[in-house]
Amino acid sequence: MDSQLDLLEQHIAQLEQIVYKEKVIYPDPPVREEDHIDPELIKMMKDKNLWSYSGVRRVPADYYQKPLDYRMQCVGCQKIEQLCKCVLFEVKDAPDKNKRFVCLCIQYVDSFSSSKLQAVISKLLGKNVTDIGLADENIATELTGSKHNAMTPVFMRPSKKYETYEVPIILSEKIAALDPHFFWLGGGEIDTKFGIETRKFITTFKPYIADISA
Repeated sequence: MDSQLDLLEQHIAQLEQIVYKEKVIYPDPPVREEDHIDPELIKMMKDKNLWSYSGVRRVPADYYQKPLDYRMQCVGCQKIEQLCKCVLFEVKDAPDKNKRFVCLCIQYVDSFSSSKLQAVISKLLGKNVTDIGLADENIATELTGSKHNAMTPVFMRPSKKYETYEVPIILSEKIAALDPHFFWLGGGEIDTKFGIETRKFITTFKPYIADISA
């Protein structure tokens, strides 16, 4: 754990040295009354002091049938690269069964390298692991409280069966280096998207930042 925190501090120090060229356009207001956002998500934003650094938007029903430039307009982001998703993996040979799930945050325009992901997860778990695959959808729903396309590491609502599980977050270094430094991912419901300032996400949710791109 100490080594992970050391790495996180190094990443934050590196990010502080970055001179961003583009100003972030924050969602204004962070939550729109007409979107009827889950009160628990709103509470989380306030409790974790994210209100000034994040926002939530409800998107149209045809969101996933449309191209990325349409989705970009739905949430009001500045670049397609800011559209991201979460993928839950199960590490079947993990040394601790309560830590056998890992959440990867990656851009829609990017793809991951299986070998890089394996190396990163092995380092994260402190053991060489090889049996890694996508988590069963039913288990993923129970563990995160969200269905496919709604998954988010910022609003985990595990069932009682999985409430003792720890789910490490791996953040693609391409997201960490985004300019403007803001990205969007799932918001807990299929038609809800959550956007957050990159640095605030890193300091609040403490992901493991790594090169996982193919």
